[in-house]
Amino acid sequence: MNSKRFTLFSIFLFLLKFVACLREESNESNNLQIWWKRSDIHGWNYRKRRVYNEFKESIADHMYRMALMALIADDLPGINRERCIKIALVHDIAEAIVGDITPSDGVPKVEKSRLEQAALNEMCEVLGGGKRAEEIKELWREYEDNASLEANLVKDFDKIEMILQALEYETGTFRSRSYYCLQ
Repeated sequence: MNSKRFTLFSIFLFLLKFVACLREESNESNNLQIWWKRSDIHGWNYRKRRVYNEFKESIADHMYRMALMALIADDLPGINRERCIKIALVHDIAEAIVGDITPSDGVPKVEKSRLEQAALNEMCEVLGGGKRAEEIKELWREYEDNASLEANLVKDFDKIEMILQALEYETGTFRSRSYYCLQ
């Protein structure tokens, strides 16, 4: 329980630092925002948010941002950073096929899990099975079952990423790819 509290506290501090950086007017913070994530966004469409097409987050954007969170987060006792990065990179991979199924879609959890597992199996077949495919399945299952401290931390990053994305949409700090192409 203390590890969980420590992890949540560390994540809370990380979020505060990041939000403070987003609010700064310096070029350095603007560069961090640009580096953090900029591309066409689609995932929020799946999530039923009303966001203009050019500003929607893709599943890849979401997972990449979470992997960056895992990469730059402070070291935590008992946490394997490399495993966190890997879990972040695969945790929503099945959504590339089935989409982001939310509770508002009315799909029972068992059915959602079945659909995502089938999509993951299909993706791993494309890889020809083997060691890497099995690792991807294992990492995904670990996240789904919240079976480790690393999975728990990545679940917390998932919530933080959603909050940051909402903050960008709310404050208008997100800019589409076309904005940077015209610079």
